[in-house]
Amino acid sequence: MPASDHFTTTFPHSFFNIASHFFLRYPNPSSRHVISVDTIHSAVTNGKLYTTRILLKRESAESSEWIRRMIGKGEGYVLEQSIIDPANKTIETYIRNLSFPRIMLVEENQLYKLDNETQMLVESDVKVTSSLRFLTRRIEEYGLQRWKNAFEPVKKSPTYYTKV
Repeated sequence: MPASDHFTTTFPHSFFNIASHFFLRYPNPSSRHVISVDTIHSAVTNGKLYTTRILLKRESAESSEWIRRMIGKGEGYVLEQSIIDPANKTIETYIRNLSFPRIMLVEENQLYKLDNETQMLVESDVKVTSSLRFLTRRIEEYGLQRWKNAFEPVKKSPTYYTKV
């Protein structure tokens, strides 16, 4: 059974502020592991902005030695798909790693929605799965814990990128 969890947080910014700065998130001091970002598709359909991006991320030095041995260099690609809906004042994202999915696949769905006119509520669902037979549970628990640890600085990101 995959490891999964649900998290919520609030950003003290309006929908307009978050949406207008959404694609300026990288680089920023809270996300030094993101090396590059490339937009591969962007289109407006029915008043919604649909975007697909590929991110190149570097595994941090705090990673366990056994994980570093499995993935080698420690860089990998991540798919990010987003839908910004100004009419409903929501942002939906789907994020998953493209590199090493048999070792560890991390899938994250986020929904940003208006909590009040000056605050956005963000609901995140994450699921970690592994196809490695004897290490499955250990890898899934490790991946979920890494995601939880990485989620903390993300909470600070809007404060940085909405000032850019």
